[in-house]
Amino acid sequence: MLIDRLLAISPALAGHIDPGSAFRATAIEIGTLIPHDHVDLAVLSQDGRKHACYEAGFHTSWSELAQHPLPTEVSPIRSILWGEVPYLLSDDALCDQRFHFDKAIDEPIFAARLRSRIVVPLKARGGIIGALNISRHEVGCYTLADVAVAQQCADLIAPYIFALIQTEEARRAMLAESEAHNRVELLRVGASQLTEGMERERRRMAMDLHDQTLGDRARIARVHAWCRYADNLVDDDVSTDLAERRLDLWLRCSWEAFDGRDSGIDLVNRVMGEMAERDIPFDYAHDLVRAMRSDLHFTTYADLEALRIYTYRAAGVVGRWLTELHGVRDSWMLERATGLGEAMQLTNILRDVGEDLERGRMYLPTTELVRSGLSAGDIEAMWHGDRGIDASYRALIESLMCVAEAGYERADEAIPHLPKDFRRAAAVSSAVYRGIHGAIRRNGYDNIRRRAHTSRSRKAMLALNAMVSLVRSRVTAGYP
Repeated sequence: MLIDRLLAISPALAGHIDPGSAFRATAIEIGTLIPHDHVDLAVLSQDGRKHACYEAGFHTSWSELAQHPLPTEVSPIRSILWGEVPYLLSDDALCDQRFHFDKAIDEPIFAARLRSRIVVPLKARGGIIGALNISRHEVGCYTLADVAVAQQCADLIAPYIFALIQTEEARRAMLAESEAHNRVELLRVGASQLTEGMERERRRMAMDLHDQTLGDRARIARVHAWCRYADNLVDDDVSTDLAERRLDLWLRCSWEAFDGRDSGIDLVNRVMGEMAERDIPFDYAHDLVRAMRSDLHFTTYADLEALRIYTYRAAGVVGRWLTELHGVRDSWMLERATGLGEAMQLTNILRDVGEDLERGRMYLPTTELVRSGLSAGDIEAMWHGDRGIDASYRALIESLMCVAEAGYERADEAIPHLPKDFRRAAAVSSAVYRGIHGAIRRNGYDNIRRRAHTSRSRKAMLALNAMVSLVRSRVTAGYP
């Protein structure tokens, strides 16, 4: 009978390609031999320094080790994994000091009330590769006879688990090699683009931020360059799959830098380091990448609220990011900084309708089209030259510009209260972007076949007017 049950374990292993699923498939068969409330498998890394854990039935925090292995020295069963003892048999693990020592990850023993315990090693090719752990909630459930049966179970599954571990290690090595190649490629392709992006931002901001400190200009330019490059990863003429991999790697590099590690990209290290130093949520960077991903898998926006989610991720978070970078945490101010970013993104959308159509994207919300008596087909007809820019389309674009204008006006309430080294940049940027609306109107609202352009002299005038308005607002508010 025992032999039959042991032999039933082998068929349960068949067809599984990772250690976790293979082990869970055997747990039921093991339960017919040794009744248990909890069973788990500890698996050593190839060098033995770390261990993962796979659980069957209810899960504890040990399951996190499957994705994030920890040093073997903190395992409550390290004496087995190190080969110091042939087995562990405990009547009550809650008070058995063999499982409890400084820094031991023993919390699940208490949380799950794992009292009676058997721990036996998994052996393959003459060495220990892990351990089988069997537990019950009651005290004193197991004997040495159960230990012997548990060891037989472990001996049966160990060769299969070992083979799967080797396969998994090989797969991870291949992924690591591929990622390293992708990282080198990203650095190679991106280095010149990042440098060019920084230089473009520096030149663009030279007029707008002429009286800011060099250090503050550089911080803002770095953030803009980081955002611009993330956007370029999507807009480059590459496959969706490659663009996704680029975004994954860009986000991973950024997280490494935010976490205090060297990403291998100086700009990323600086931008993310400053973000972490000022306790700015990494969610802002993550949300912006989410916006880029939505461009890769574009679907039309049903209404203004759906579009607002996109503009928040694409630019609203940047408004918050830059504002918090300058030490502002007030919710009223951050709300208006978000609104300014969203308004600027909506202005971008209205400026680039034709260019976006070339990329297969049309951001104008469906409900707004319907309200103006238009359809997506009508917009495409205008793009192909089969239909002219008519009153319905002009009304649509004007109404959307009014939505953006409301965001600019709300931002104007907050800009005078920003720190000196940032409020001038915000005021000028807001004014210059609002000036794009005038260019669209001067083009007869044709943003499909023509791109609204604001001349350098007009930008200078808009910037000057913004600075004058800013001074007046501060005087009216009683600021020095």
